[in-house]
Amino acid sequence: MADQNRSRILGLAAGLGLIVASAGGSHAGEMVEFKNAMGQPTRAYLAAPEGDAKAPAVLVIQEWWGLTDWIKENADRLAEDGYVALAVDLYDGKSTDDPGEAHELMRALDPSEGVADLEGAIEFLRSHDRVDQGKKIGSVGWCMGGMYSRLIAQQSDQVGPTVICYGSVTTDPEQVGALAGRPVLGIFGAQDRGIPADRVREVFEALREGGSEVDLHLYDDAGHAFMRPGGDQYVESDADDAWQRIEAFFAEHLKGSD
Repeated sequence: MADQNRSRILGLAAGLGLIVASAGGSHAGEMVEFKNAMGQPTRAYLAAPEGDAKAPAVLVIQEWWGLTDWIKENADRLAEDGYVALAVDLYDGKSTDDPGEAHELMRALDPSEGVADLEGAIEFLRSHDRVDQGKKIGSVGWCMGGMYSRLIAQQSDQVGPTVICYGSVTTDPEQVGALAGRPVLGIFGAQDRGIPADRVREVFEALREGGSEVDLHLYDDAGHAFMRPGGDQYVESDADDAWQRIEAFFAEHLKGSD
């Protein structure tokens, strides 16, 4: 996808609420509902580690396909790693495997609304009795979700370790400055025609100069969306390596000492 440079999202409303919905589906977690930063109901898939001990939290952000089984499986995987993982449904129940429909769903989502949903998710996690409130919240997203992982980190001081998996990046100084200062992991394919490797390197170098602890991995033989099993551009070996790096990144920055 083309780079979707946006101005920094400002002025999101307060007044966040909390409603828990019934569980459903065949996954280990459950669907929950809460109010977003605009006061609108938002649904998400919540997966937590076994037991009742407190754990760090991670936002898990969907691709342009929607809140699919794969995204829920990613949340389950992070829960097994010891995190309270919350995958927000940015499309209000819609998902697809058709690229044309996915493109339209993504275009219909205003970035301010997507960020409002994620801010509501942060408030949900900040009120959850399983979440370790002494830790920052981590964020990881793929494709469109990679962009939103960047946007919510730029917007919210509650977000710390940020993972961008082949999501659009921007060289705009204001946006780079809003992201700087926190740990950032970049997972990109060097063959991605929509997100050029040179631009990615430039952004991550600017983040490094701005005081971020950055870790960038450009996979030479991969293009866009190479981590999604069953996709046309899936590269299993690169996806496995990327997951190991994501898990090590969160282990260092969310489970390690502050």
